[in-house]
Amino acid sequence: MASLTIGQRAMGAVIGAVVADAAGMPIHWNYDVGKLNDLLKKYPQPEFIPESYVPFYKIPTGRNSVYGDQIMVLLQSLVESKGFNKEDYIKRMYSAFGPKSDYDVNQEQPKPISGPWKNQSLKVFLKNVEAKSKATGKVGDPQADGFCKVVPLVALYAGDPKLPQIVEEMVRVTQEDDLAVKYSVAAAKILEAAILKGGPVNLAEVQTDPEVVEQIKRPVAATDKEHQAVVVEIGKTCGLPHSFLGACHCILKGGDYVSCIRTGITGCGDNCSRLCLIGAYSGTQVGPKGIPKDWLEKIVNKNVVELAEKLVAWRKGWD
Repeated sequence: MASLTIGQRAMGAVIGAVVADAAGMPIHWNYDVGKLNDLLKKYPQPEFIPESYVPFYKIPTGRNSVYGDQIMVLLQSLVESKGFNKEDYIKRMYSAFGPKSDYDVNQEQPKPISGPWKNQSLKVFLKNVEAKSKATGKVGDPQADGFCKVVPLVALYAGDPKLPQIVEEMVRVTQEDDLAVKYSVAAAKILEAAILKGGPVNLAEVQTDPEVVEQIKRPVAATDKEHQAVVVEIGKTCGLPHSFLGACHCILKGGDYVSCIRTGITGCGDNCSRLCLIGAYSGTQVGPKGIPKDWLEKIVNKNVVELAEKLVAWRKGWD
């Protein structure tokens, strides 16, 4: 395959993340590893399982999880605003997840609820916006949401020295949390290197916060172990640092886009948060044409391709 351009790698990152999240959504948040592995015996190809086996919510196969939907909101805002516009982003987030949206579902009903699941940071964000608070993010939220949705920012701003600052501003819209910012910036730097340089990124050499650098040594040291076993060992939930480290382990295991995403899908627990970063990174390696067409045909958010094209067209002269 001919070498990819920066634009192709950036497009591949955005599309790859959204497709991967949707591919793994039907078995999202399965924490019982034994039951999950019994289920996977029925589906040796675990992507886009036709029935929902999510314990907490039920939506049709092909839809994105709350993580992928957050990517789409940011992507649409960046395209329409021709760059990051905090006010526009806040408005779109409120519209997508607030009253009268399809996320406006009673989560106290028996599980799985009929409809998508709204994370706690989004609930607090909505309340803060309604209260006209200056700070809209949830205080103390060391969760995966931030690093999951950085990919459109990196696709647009890779090479811009202001990228970490823009990532932080975006993350704090819903998460007023230093750890969430640190790991989101780290994810952005991994993707930035993959987009600008091409080829595999040496995660051990990523220049980011020293605490994160030290934590990355854990998945680096475990590349000889099976992915699911490492996720169980490091941590299966949405919290940091383990959600980020689980994604890093899958990236380090390598493979083409399909094999990497299949590995990530079967990782158990909060697979979708990890899949956003795994899919973005894998997408940089193959570009948009390397993402299976039949997978693209199965996702609901098919406009991700057109939006990714428009986003990359707005990249400036820092290539």
